Amino acid sequence: DLLSARVKLRTGQLAAARALLQAWRDHERIVTARGVTPAPRGHREAVLVLALIAAFEGDPEQALAFATEGVQVGFERNSRFITSVAYARIGHTWLLKSATEGSAARARALDYYRQALAEGMALGVERLRVEPLWGMTRLYGLAGDLAAAESAAADGQAFCRWAGDLWLGAMIQIQRGVSHLLAGEVERAPELLVTARADLRACSDRFGQAVAALWLALGYHELRQEAAAIAAIVEALELSATHGYDYLFTRPTFLGLIDPRRVLPILLAARSRGHHREYIDRLLSILGLRGLDVHPGYQLRVQTLGGFRVWRGDHEIEAREWQRDKARQLFQALIVHRDRWLQREELIEMLWPHLGPEAGIRDFKVALSTLYRVLEPSRTDVLSAFIVRDGRAYRLRPNADIWLDCAEFSIGCARGLHLFDHGRITEGIQQLQTALQLYQGDFLPEALYESWAIAERERLRNTFLRSADRLAQFLAEQGRDDELIGLSERILVSDPCWERAYRFLMLAYARCGNRATALRMFQRCSETLARELDVEPAPETIAFAERLRHGDPILPPVTDL
Repeated sequence: DLLSARVKLRTGQLAAARALLQAWRDHERIVTARGVTPAPRGHREAVLVLALIAAFEGDPEQALAFATEGVQVGFERNSRFITSVAYARIGHTWLLKSATEGSAARARALDYYRQALAEGMALGVERLRVEPLWGMTRLYGLAGDLAAAESAAADGQAFCRWAGDLWLGAMIQIQRGVSHLLAGEVERAPELLVTARADLRACSDRFGQAVAALWLALGYHELRQEAAAIAAIVEALELSATHGYDYLFTRPTFLGLIDPRRVLPILLAARSRGHHREYIDRLLSILGLRGLDVHPGYQLRVQTLGGFRVWRGDHEIEAREWQRDKARQLFQALIVHRDRWLQREELIEMLWPHLGPEAGIRDFKVALSTLYRVLEPSRTDVLSAFIVRDGRAYRLRPNADIWLDCAEFSIGCARGLHLFDHGRITEGIQQLQTALQLYQGDFLPEALYESWAIAERERLRNTFLRSADRLAQFLAEQGRDDELIGLSERILVSDPCWERAYRFLMLAYARCGNRATALRMFQRCSETLARELDVEPAPETIAFAERLRHGDPILPPVTDL
């Protein structure tokens, strides 16, 4: 029954609780279809507990679907109790989403927590305040507002002590520790987390213990207490491996790490000491980091299309941090040639062609040292997580945790075109639309006249044009004219002489009943080709324009464009 599921939830048996509740929910649906309304069960409603489990497991879409269904149940049964709990769990979902969507998602979470509090106050039930206060403790901690986090925690824990709810009080205590850790008051965090872990052990909640141990590991790591950090991470690993909590290490969760990569240096240190080697390797494979030997605790994200920007985790590297243009250009050159080794002399010739050998080596060493400091300012390992050296040769580390928009763009386009070639048109359209969003403009526009970037820039532009043209054809065949117009205009921004894009525009406007605009597209095409290439439009473009001028109701088929 639902009480049994709640006990399983509070003792870390999340998978068993989820299976039980799914079966109960399916039963409720059958009963409801027969015209029988199940009795309200307050905060133990199946969908509400399922929403909490999904948030614990880091599945925001499932959590939101269940919690939204809970709101509907509350409205249908005129139950403010159910509605209040459902609002709180929608708040948890948006707080979980903030790991990828940032402050806007936190603002939405706060709105729902306040709605949950309002419903509870209207009903006059004090315990309905505790869950939104739990969420608000974490929310304010993530936002760096330690005072507000402590205030919310104090209110929530006061009720937990009065009600004798050790489990929920410990869950709030975890978020207190997290708030101190994120606010930079690292010394206080372990004390709070140790207390929470002890209380969760008393409740026999393995999941809560794993969460507390995970945050403890990070806290000790920040304090440079590596032995304690490894002991804590080993505890979290043992609990997770035994009870199936892999997601604590592989994706953001409501109670866990905002970015699981933060504990990767501790995981690698534990593996090097012989702890849970196979399990750690499996977790790394889930993260797409198989074979990883060194990691700084964050992913390096790089934008090269339409501009050059770099992020260490969620921190964007500012222009002043680079100190020297050549350090930035050195990184850019390594990105361009990321699939091969570059000899030191080759890099010097690229970036310092006018210097003699000694001056070139000197400036190269200065730029490389600066680049190391920019990418890994807190590095203690001998090896760089991002750049590997072999004698006098350098390259980006092949298994480094680097996200490159140009690489993702190329891979996405190749996959989309492959799907088209195999007749999987709907999937191909979705894949290419996602990939083409990454193309925000030319590759490394700030290095427009650097010879070492020209070939890669042309390759990526051609990939964009070829992929966008194929996508435009299928959009045209499906009559998706608004999307076709937008994509065709993007093609012409990249190449104003891509004549087929003009024909797509002419077709789309004509099908929308706007032949005058379609003819203006032909005029624009003619003027552009004459100005840029000193040629006339192709015969098929001219023939299409003649049809439009004469009011021919039959437009050319897409295959003729």
